[in-house]
Amino acid sequence: PMLLDDVARAFPDLRLLICHAGAPWVDEALLLLSRHTRVYMDVSFFNSTLSRRQTYDFLQRALQLGAPLSRICWATDYPGFEFPDTLLAKFALVNEEPRNGEPAIPQPDLARILGGNYARFIGMDWSLEETVEQMGEREASWRTTWKEKGGR
Repeated sequence: PMLLDDVARAFPDLRLLICHAGAPWVDEALLLLSRHTRVYMDVSFFNSTLSRRQTYDFLQRALQLGAPLSRICWATDYPGFEFPDTLLAKFALVNEEPRNGEPAIPQPDLARILGGNYARFIGMDWSLEETVEQMGEREASWRTTWKEKGGR
């Protein structure tokens, strides 16, 4: 992903999407988000490789490196890997992972990751309020899915 640094500097109005979180160069990709306001990343495939705890740690690492959560987009890479319902539950329920006073990921940030960030990337209308409401409505089914799939 570091090759994209030259592209982002040469074309500052171009929106770039780093797929698969730049894996295996995840930190480098996060640094590009912190450096360039029009660089985004999706977590397709990458989130299939993470446990829910590792997903939480990834989001905290993004913040630590200065990468705004407002430019991270949830994605699945389905049908190549896990089913979307499992991956969605992993992200939506990530705040069950903090321990010993670790901070939660704010609900609006999760809502943006789960749809708003990509909508903004492609110039589509999107409602934070609607998404937060939908997340609340679906939380019970995500918990059920998570338990049925053996959550990891």
